Amino acid sequence: RSQPIRDEFLKRHGVDIWTTTDFDRAAHRALKGEAWTQFFREARTLVNHRGKKMGLHVSWYEDSLAQVGGTMDYHYDWKTWLREKLADSVTAKSVWPGSRLSQELLALTREHGITAIYAPYAINYFSQYGSPTRKPGAEKPVEGMIRMGRDFGYDGFQFYEVASAIQATSDGRVTMPEPALREILQREFAKA
Repeated sequence: RSQPIRDEFLKRHGVDIWTTTDFDRAAHRALKGEAWTQFFREARTLVNHRGKKMGLHVSWYEDSLAQVGGTMDYHYDWKTWLREKLADSVTAKSVWPGSRLSQELLALTREHGITAIYAPYAINYFSQYGSPTRKPGAEKPVEGMIRMGRDFGYDGFQFYEVASAIQATSDGRVTMPEPALREILQREFAKA
């Protein structure tokens, strides 16, 4: 219910989206997507002026056209964002390596010199670490995800939903009490 979106839609299409439900949904999604793109352009300028880096997420459920809708009912124009280099990195959140979306994303990141980070949704595996009935070998899928992301060409990794695999201590530290998982991460990511 954004005033600027309402005003611009009224200007472009002659329809007040606050007073009717009978309007072109695809045009509305496209307009909201344009607003996000403009926001990212402005954020990128601000971030660059501060000498910082900017990252964006792309998720499988956000890969849609304005005609069919998507997350938050707007056109998630990630291809434009990458073509315009509105980020230094992009996180492929819950995007399956080797899928069409993954291949398109990696092609655009390579073409425009953007770091691609693989972020598998790993809660089903990590949650086993927090369970008192954890089964031996629960770390194997995690190890496989790391290797799969690397094999398909991702530059880095960000594990999503790992709260059950790590614990905070009363003095503010974060620990990983599960030795098997800790060993995998050290082996796969530690610098020699």
